[in-house]
Amino acid sequence: SYMNLGAVMTPQTAALITRGLRTLPLRMERHQASALKIAAHLAEKPDVVRVNHPGLPGYPQKELAERQLSGTGGLFSFTTRHSVESMKRWADALDFFRIGVSWGGYESLVSVSPAPEKHAENGKAPSLVRLFIGIEDPDELMADIDRAWAKLPAADAAAQ
Repeated sequence: SYMNLGAVMTPQTAALITRGLRTLPLRMERHQASALKIAAHLAEKPDVVRVNHPGLPGYPQKELAERQLSGTGGLFSFTTRHSVESMKRWADALDFFRIGVSWGGYESLVSVSPAPEKHAENGKAPSLVRLFIGIEDPDELMADIDRAWAKLPAADAAAQ
């Protein structure tokens, strides 16, 4: 009984898990490579304060990450000088990203929140954007990011 032995998986569920595991290494390679490419792209934007990705050269604990990680995956965040409200509008304007905080799926996700106070500039807390990069074409994702970014008002930056 399940009370003594735990839940029992159906044969169909086991088959679906096995099928998904067969492509897991390929999907993880895509998540990792795409996320690093997009993180580097975001690091070039003037209104981005910091990109929190252990694969980037300027990451504060890069040596530790290289010692302890065999890869970086598709999840990272960045802080921006724009307000949370503006960045939520930016997230809404994205075509390829869904709004959510999950990770590990095939689709790219975005969520926006206030950045920790310790990262405030000129007394104003910037926004924190969390991205999970799925298996879509990274060039299409970057174009999507840039299209929505172009709609951000320049005067909105908290540091200005």
